Amino acid sequence: MATNKFSSCFLFSLMVFFLILLPLISGQMIPCLLGKCKNTRTCNASCKSRGYKGGACISMDVRSKTGAYCCKVRFE
Repeated sequence: MATNKFSSCFLFSLMVFFLILLPLISGQMIPCLLGKCKNTRTCNASCKSRGYKGGACISMDVRSKTGAYCCKVRFE
């Protein structure tokens, strides 16, 4: 009986642990380079010249007219 209770508690705590841990390890880090961009075309060219798959100009603030160079990582 004690083994059954221990295994069910252990299984429950293991499931909770993985439900918390899984989203943390599955997210991909997208590198954002220093600099300010105004359109995605220049950002895409800049990221490709540095060896990334491509990139986009992402605004970090709603009121900002410029954004940051955020590049897509090559996974091979």
